[in-house]
Amino acid sequence: MTIQTDKPALSLVNHQTTSTRWLWVWTLILLAQISAKWCPMPDAVTYLSLAKNLAMGNGLINCGSPRWVASPGYPILISPFFWISQTPWLWLSVFQWSMMVAFMLGVYTWAKRIAPNAAVFIAGAAAIHASAWLYVRPTTTEASFITFVIWGINCLHSSLRPKNPKKSQAEPGEPGGRGGPGGPGETSTQYMSLIVGSLLLAYASFIRSAGLMVAAGAGIFFLLQWWQGKLAFKRALTMGCCIVLPSVLTVLGFYLREARVVEAMGGVTYANGFVPQSVSVWEMLLDGVRKRISDIGRLAVPGMGKVYSSQGLWLHASMAVYLPVFAGLAWAWWKLARKHLDIWLLALPFYLALHIGYARFHDGTRFLMPLLPVILLCVWLLLGDLKLFRIPGIVILCLLHISIAVGLGIRHMPKVDAVHQQWPDAKACAQQLQGKTGQVVGLGKINHFTLQLSILQDRQIPRRWTNEQVQEHHPRWVVTYASDKQIPGYHKFWNSPSGQFCIYERTEPVTSQPINHTD
Repeated sequence: MTIQTDKPALSLVNHQTTSTRWLWVWTLILLAQISAKWCPMPDAVTYLSLAKNLAMGNGLINCGSPRWVASPGYPILISPFFWISQTPWLWLSVFQWSMMVAFMLGVYTWAKRIAPNAAVFIAGAAAIHASAWLYVRPTTTEASFITFVIWGINCLHSSLRPKNPKKSQAEPGEPGGRGGPGGPGETSTQYMSLIVGSLLLAYASFIRSAGLMVAAGAGIFFLLQWWQGKLAFKRALTMGCCIVLPSVLTVLGFYLREARVVEAMGGVTYANGFVPQSVSVWEMLLDGVRKRISDIGRLAVPGMGKVYSSQGLWLHASMAVYLPVFAGLAWAWWKLARKHLDIWLLALPFYLALHIGYARFHDGTRFLMPLLPVILLCVWLLLGDLKLFRIPGIVILCLLHISIAVGLGIRHMPKVDAVHQQWPDAKACAQQLQGKTGQVVGLGKINHFTLQLSILQDRQIPRRWTNEQVQEHHPRWVVTYASDKQIPGYHKFWNSPSGQFCIYERTEPVTSQPINHTD
């Protein structure tokens, strides 16, 4: 089986100088992500608290708790910004932007090996995508994770690329032969690429444990190098182990540490997400398949990011689109994986299987966003198979994804501005609660204000409680909108300067039931 390469249909794509200009265009568009206005997300509070406490010399403490909840790779990266300011939103935004630019260049470097004519547009659509736009601005792990992953993959591929083409014609597995370090033809650069690639994937696993699945794909990649006669078995096994083991130890160390802390404090770890809750294993996995098919469709089809069934329904209108899209992408992946020996293509089944098993909830495409480069590459192949003018098709698809991402950013601007204007009230509220003991919770629809208060107070503040929960657990402090009804058993302790928010204090001492802080 052969896959025909693209004809030079568009000279602007084939010309390296023009590709560079497109990369500059994507970089400038990404500048719109930079802002001094923080977009709150619950997970971001954990990362920022860990980073802030580390910068202040308190160690890795999460809102006053020794339990990290999230792997600390990302908080360690951003902790130096808290030496500049206690609210370094602009600096963090610049950091996120730099990560996305590095990711875009990494995707371009990766895609050139398989689809050189379309690489610049695959890179643009992967970096300026509605999902990326949504999860990069709130200071989450996505930008750093995908950047470490893609450059780890590029480095590992580079470690097997012979510097001297003539020496690559030697017998497979022999010194100087094609396949990387091991003989007179090897270079220190190849050794360095192998080491750096392994470390990058290990740190990606330190940012998010899912990086281990990419390392697994890399291990299979080197074994297939031996299977195809490009590497001696011992060398392939050694190189694969050198890549997989650091990631395994990183993830294992994090989960063992979490298990020890949780055992002492109570609660559950993320590993509990693999345990069926009131359903059978089969039902859980089937639901996981449905959710991931939906997520891949939402990533691949422009404008479908918010369209999915939240009731666990296979017979949902969106699945009429997502099922054939998934089938087509699966076929394209199979063709590409057979033709091109590539780490990301090999890692995809492992990565997808992990998130099928971890199927507790819809994640808004967040967990599968790292697969965007592979998804777009598969779309590029499908366009050719369907005779839909592959290069013009990928250009149009790229521009559609970018337009939707920019439109989404513009649409969210009023919301971001409104949240930013709450900071004076949040700071005043934090001062009122300074030194006060007792549990603080957020009531009803109050959300972003609670997250802001969590950061300023560096304490765990459960969000969106109901009146029933308040009456059951009797927290001492309740933060809510000033327009909400009086809470029985509480009196109004404080009103914000804007008159929008208030704090209620419990009037009588009550023995409260334990509160589950899982958000």
